Amino acid sequence: MSVKDVVNATRGRLLSGPHDVTFTQLFVDSREVKPGGLFVALRGEQHDGHVFIPQAIERGAAGILCERPPQGVEGAAVIQVEDTGRRSSTSRPTGSPVSPTRSSLSPAVPARRRPKT
Repeated sequence: MSVKDVVNATRGRLLSGPHDVTFTQLFVDSREVKPGGLFVALRGEQHDGHVFIPQAIERGAAGILCERPPQGVEGAAVIQVEDTGRRSSTSRPTGSPVSPTRSSLSPAVPARRRPKT
């Protein structure tokens, strides 16, 4: 899925980074991000994925889907949306492959509950 596909599907806007990136997978957990993936910074009741953007970048995220623009992100496509907490029936689970021919993406994917530590 390309940056353009994500921007169109989420009604977001590309704030910075390359416009010609193709994402290989979607992630909502920064610990699972793989190079080439799109990290969705979900804002939930207990956790805010925006806090984990630096870790996602460190793990090789090619893009970030967020509500608030992160500071100091270079090299990754940063796509801003109004609300990463919205749900859709077309949501994908963490680490799902992204088909390059599919042009739909939900504004967010369901967050997985993290174990209490």
